[in-house]
Amino acid sequence: MQSVTGPSANPVQSELDQALWQAWLKIQDKALGHELELRRRLDRRATIYDHVPRPLCLAIKASDRRITDWTAHLSSRHADDKGNEAEHDVLLTARTIKDLCRPVELYWGQKFRSLAAELGAPRQTPRRLERRGILRCRRIALLGGQRGLPVPLVDSPVPATAPPDACEWEHYGYPTQLDPSACGYRPPDKLLAPYWQQLSDRLPDWFQQSLRRKPIFRVQRRRMRFMHWVWLCPECQREVHTIYLPLGAPDFATLHNIKLPYAGRYDTPEPHFCLACQRCHHLFGLARTPKSISKSWSLLIAHLSGGLLFGREVKRPASFSALRQNKPLARPRSSPRRNELESYLAHTDLPIEEIARRMHWTCASVTRELRVICKKRHLPATRPALKQWWTTHRSLSPLAA
Repeated sequence: MQSVTGPSANPVQSELDQALWQAWLKIQDKALGHELELRRRLDRRATIYDHVPRPLCLAIKASDRRITDWTAHLSSRHADDKGNEAEHDVLLTARTIKDLCRPVELYWGQKFRSLAAELGAPRQTPRRLERRGILRCRRIALLGGQRGLPVPLVDSPVPATAPPDACEWEHYGYPTQLDPSACGYRPPDKLLAPYWQQLSDRLPDWFQQSLRRKPIFRVQRRRMRFMHWVWLCPECQREVHTIYLPLGAPDFATLHNIKLPYAGRYDTPEPHFCLACQRCHHLFGLARTPKSISKSWSLLIAHLSGGLLFGREVKRPASFSALRQNKPLARPRSSPRRNELESYLAHTDLPIEEIARRMHWTCASVTRELRVICKKRHLPATRPALKQWWTTHRSLSPLAA
């Protein structure tokens, strides 16, 4: 069996494509020259294509404010009106999905209000992104004659004194695009940017699916208030916040004109074109912890190459390195006010109202802190249980316990 590849030049597009192509050039004689070796690699396709990385999926949030009667087909015309939220069906066409999943570009001078509208998120979302270090903000007073607080705008992280070759936002740790479907709106890893940006264009125009959307209410101040929307997964009927459509990566052999011997045995499985939850589609994330980064890299390479390459055969770029596993925890410190409350509850017979008056608290705050104290002691959330615990631990003081 001889190695046969297409005569075309290497069609690389990114750093990851270059690494995959260089690794394939090294092992193509070994893989294509032995039938058992090729079978060992390509027999993994059934499992590889059944588990798709999360960044290679189209995702739609149920609470996306861009899903209205003007952009999608709703079974009830006024089901999404404020104050009249009701369960209804949403018909998502290919055009609607492309508009909802298309990356949102960031540019200098963009207003926070317009950015929130493009993301389909509440108005306070850009401020949260600013606090997380995803955006950089500049506030200008009386912009366009607008009175009140200074108007927040998206500011460029590139300083005015920066050299011309360092004018990219990524050089300073800020993205130029946001993912409206991702948790936290942060875009995927830079290595997967070419794949992620082309997902919307790869969706066929004939695709459409109807989903059930349900409102969630909570009791606040003795009134039922609308909180958010959820999808009902068409496969398992679970309530989920986000629905997914896995597309995966283009076939590596077809993209690079690699002619596989006995190609009929190793046909690429057809993708499951169905919107469903993350559990039904068996999606996985690319964990970047020190213990799991090797496994994530191996799964990613196996999926991108269609089973032709192993993770150990492809050189991992320096940008795809392990991140810190856990954030630094705050040091535990004593709470004098809580200790004072515990002394009142455990060593006196004063009623809750009198304790609240002496501590200048409300009765609800005293009851809430009683539950916190009992949970810390692994006790039922009752005052007699706390008194009984202190009876058996008379040698301890509230400050030392």
